[in-house]
Amino acid sequence: MKVVEELKAKLENASPEKIKIMEQSEDPIYWFLLLAEYPEFAPESAWWFALRNRYDLPWSQLLAAQPQFEEYCHWESVSRLELILLAYRAPEIFQRRFPQDIAHDLYAFLTPLEKSSLLSQLPEYADQVDWDEINAEFSNGNWFCLLSFQPQFEKYCHWESVSRLDLMILAYRAPEIFQRMFPQGRAHDLYAFLTPLEKSCLLSQLPEYAEFIDWDEINAEFSVGNWFSLLADQPQFEIYFDWSKVEKQPNHYWDMLLKKQPQFAIHCDFEQLYPNQRRRLKKLFEGKE
Repeated sequence: MKVVEELKAKLENASPEKIKIMEQSEDPIYWFLLLAEYPEFAPESAWWFALRNRYDLPWSQLLAAQPQFEEYCHWESVSRLELILLAYRAPEIFQRRFPQDIAHDLYAFLTPLEKSSLLSQLPEYADQVDWDEINAEFSNGNWFCLLSFQPQFEKYCHWESVSRLDLMILAYRAPEIFQRMFPQGRAHDLYAFLTPLEKSCLLSQLPEYAEFIDWDEINAEFSVGNWFSLLADQPQFEIYFDWSKVEKQPNHYWDMLLKKQPQFAIHCDFEQLYPNQRRRLKKLFEGKE
């Protein structure tokens, strides 16, 4: 994985002081992926303790590859999804911690998004799934997420319910599926029917589509919320945004943008923010969130 190799290269050339800074600034999820392959970069115990309230960490992947890190796991914060994955990836650890074999009991408590993620990562779980129930529960996004990783499950999908946006993304991410299901269809024809919110989501998930975009049209259609949602995921599109649109006026989207892209703080008039926004952003920039 590219992000893992990039993090590894940074660490190999970093001083101990720089490594300490990176431990605080780099996403812990990337650290977990790194440690699964390169355990020699393991941080000290204080780093692990600071993660005790994180519920989104890929513990199953890490412990399956490097079981010695089990001592640092705060089991109360391991997600339901990760516990099911752990039961398959590192059954000896799971059985030691949960001798009653409760893995499948947890399935009933998964959200549709978690079920999609489970089947994406563990396709062999499919023989335990009720696909009629899945079709009743899954949104288009859940289906797209699953088919991007496990296209063999397309036979279970009710295609008439898949959204325009997801069909366009599917055409780029899994063109063989799109062509098989819609041999006469052209994905780009769907673009004219997208709402501004859908266009923002399209560019967030598929930035390479930018070459087909009329940015004057986008500027005429997009609200500040549409723009900030896009810039939070794809900051390179700033070149098309007119920052004067947000001068001397409050909006509810600065938190979302600055949490992911703090470099845009230079455009923010903090005096115009709502009081609760100022408090949250103050904590963010002080490194307390």
